[in-house]
Amino acid sequence: MSLEQNVRRQVAEVMEEKESRTPVQQKIGSRLLYASKMLRSQPLTRSIFKLPRITNSLRMQGRDNLVQVDMDGVVAEPLLAAIRAAAGRIESALPDYHAIRAWVPLLAVENLAARDDVWNIRPASLAMTASSYVRPASLGQPASIGSRLADLLHYKMLQKKIPLRVLFSPSPVIPVIIDTGGIIAHGVNLLNSSINGTGVKVAAMSDGVFSVPVLQGSNELPANITIVPGQQGAASGDEGTALLQIIYNLAPGASLYFATGGTSLTQTAANIHTPGGYLSCGHHYR
Repeated sequence: MSLEQNVRRQVAEVMEEKESRTPVQQKIGSRLLYASKMLRSQPLTRSIFKLPRITNSLRMQGRDNLVQVDMDGVVAEPLLAAIRAAAGRIESALPDYHAIRAWVPLLAVENLAARDDVWNIRPASLAMTASSYVRPASLGQPASIGSRLADLLHYKMLQKKIPLRVLFSPSPVIPVIIDTGGIIAHGVNLLNSSINGTGVKVAAMSDGVFSVPVLQGSNELPANITIVPGQQGAASGDEGTALLQIIYNLAPGASLYFATGGTSLTQTAANIHTPGGYLSCGHHYR
């Protein structure tokens, strides 16, 4: 059998498998269904037995094979109790959005989907930041070309010169000046200098604001930044700090707010409505 014939056969088998799913299984994302079949050592189709990339694409942890999922349904105590009874862990529950983000045992997904108050279960949508596209330098590992080009663009914008031996060294040390770069990139230097954002609220959303206290101590950020309670983001996240610093340099008179965009798509939507004002968003989801 040729490669083309084999591919056609496998695609036909996958389509046939999807058509054969029960009403409960139709409420579950395909990657979750296939991962649970592989965990049970069941074939995915007549001739496909394993698709390792599917399992690798899921967020999983622990011996209980907990998988991070997004659920749509009636967000009330009966469903929340069922998730906990299945040894699941709830990260967020938003009744107004009919949305739950939780860690649940992979083999419990189908039982949860069988409930009438569950409309859909799918793998958790994952946020991506600018760092998702670049790889910084590490011990014995040079930075990615994307990371170095980003540094090069910063320097070109500031009309600096970078020796090639520095740019392509295993651990390049390039002190990028973010504030001036933001001002030039957004053309603020061409505007009336009396415009400084006074009276405007600007909210940044990203993974976290780990270094905000440090920059406040060096007067690179104002002391009165409002962080939505419980929505400060990951302890190691710092893209939010970078966004706030750029905004502050562009509009030093504006009131700054932050809420994480790294929890879930629906939590991000809820956070958009919380701070108020204009929004600078540093995330997208896949």
